Amino acid sequence: MTDELSIRVERSFTAISPESWSRLSGTSKEGKALAYNPILSHAFLSALEDSGSATTQTGWLGPHLLLETD
Repeated sequence: MTDELSIRVERSFTAISPESWSRLSGTSKEGKALAYNPILSHAFLSALEDSGSATTQTGWLGPHLLLETD
């Protein structure tokens, strides 16, 4: 049986859970062979949006698209 895929559109990065983002981006600090990259972390990317550094005026193009299984 195959899972159905759906696309979710979020206007803010904070709408994506940190746990989900860590699994997708490989930024979980636990059990990873790869070095942790803080620039890909949920905390860093959320801070860019929250501070106003990542906006359409500064060249940041949202919205965020998520491909998910149902």
